[in-house]
Amino acid sequence: MLRLANSAAFKRSVEITSIDRALMQLGLQTVKLTALGFVISAAVTANLEIDENLLERLQHEGLVEAVAAREVAHRSIRNTSSEAFLAGLFDGLGRQLCLFLEPVRYGALLEADHWPSATAERECIGVDNVELMIAALEHWGVPSLYADVLRFSIGVEGRTNEPVVEHVGNVLRVARLSGRLLVGSAVETTETDRRALADIGLKETAIDEIAEGLSGQIADMAGVLEIHLKQPADYAELLELARNQVLATSLELAQASAMQATQINELSIEREQLRVEAHTDRLTGLPNRASFEGFLDATIRDRISGRVQAGALGIAMIDVDKFKSLNDTHGHQAGDQVLEVVGACLLRMTRQGEMIARYGGEEFVFVAPVVTDAEGLQLAAERIRRNIADLEVDVGGLILRVTVSVGAIGSSKITAPEAARALVQAADRLLYQAKHLGRNQCRTEWLSPWAPEPAEVPTRSAVGQAYPSETKV
Repeated sequence: MLRLANSAAFKRSVEITSIDRALMQLGLQTVKLTALGFVISAAVTANLEIDENLLERLQHEGLVEAVAAREVAHRSIRNTSSEAFLAGLFDGLGRQLCLFLEPVRYGALLEADHWPSATAERECIGVDNVELMIAALEHWGVPSLYADVLRFSIGVEGRTNEPVVEHVGNVLRVARLSGRLLVGSAVETTETDRRALADIGLKETAIDEIAEGLSGQIADMAGVLEIHLKQPADYAELLELARNQVLATSLELAQASAMQATQINELSIEREQLRVEAHTDRLTGLPNRASFEGFLDATIRDRISGRVQAGALGIAMIDVDKFKSLNDTHGHQAGDQVLEVVGACLLRMTRQGEMIARYGGEEFVFVAPVVTDAEGLQLAAERIRRNIADLEVDVGGLILRVTVSVGAIGSSKITAPEAARALVQAADRLLYQAKHLGRNQCRTEWLSPWAPEPAEVPTRSAVGQAYPSETKV
């Protein structure tokens, strides 16, 4: 008691030399709790037959945490220094109990990892040090406050809801950080740690400040509890070591974060490339059928919602005439070159907001979200047909000329999503009517409003008897 009363923790200006004076200065609660800590600490360590160096390390680290807990509590908005000291002492004793339970296996774990996680401890010996300490406290009949504080400090609900449990539990969270920092271990504050600091009225800088002022108190309390430290630690050096580790870790994390950001960016670029490839026709570079269908669905939704009300929606199906014959006569490479040239020509004619896509084989599809009237639709279809007819395709010095047939449909009022499929079918039927009538021509129709059954035109099956369907490639 005299050593405790005169220790650096209590900062007395006059030396206390009598037991009654010490009792008056310390208070009965502090004396009782310190005595309890002394008895339990002595009882546990007296029965440990293990590596003395490892035992001294655990005793030292436990003592540092206990002293740190008392100092954190002293600075907090609610002074629970005595309770916090004992809670810190019990928290440190947990690892010593694990060592007593399984000296070989747990000793090896401590050698491999200075601060093993609860999961690693359970895998090693079937229980973690906090769980074991809680069980021991309950077995010893120690006031339930301390078991509940340990439970709260690891995020487990305690058996009581006293405000002091939450306060001391938060103090213990912060003390673990200051204690580890003081023995040379790098620490990083989590969101839970920051909440604990806020709840007890401290700033994050308090972790460092508390660690810096503990060296004298640790030596004094080692004497009070009769814990023999063979070589007094250079806490300033250990603190600097921990800070350097934190800095190095921060730099590594920053580097890893930068690398991760680069990898994420590269993956985003690759994903975007894959998305584009999935919606692009490889031969012509035009959007493919899937892309066309997505564009048409969006255009239909705009019409239904009223976002687009002007004019009408126009769709044109375009098919290269006698393409099978061209392939058979000049080869598939010549056919591919024709499709590339036709696709490029169609793309040049497409205005902003419109779409031209390769529908499949030698067939293309054109979408104009806004067409003014039936005459405008007819003019657009004729412009497509005429521009393709004027093309000259140079295939190895051989000049080829091709024509297209066009079927176009327009609707000024669309009220249902089913319009997409119906309008494509109508344009397709008009295309094959153009084929049936001699190719290299256009067939158009204007629907106002759109009806589920488009105007009667010859179907593919109907015209197939007089005009066989041209093979796709």
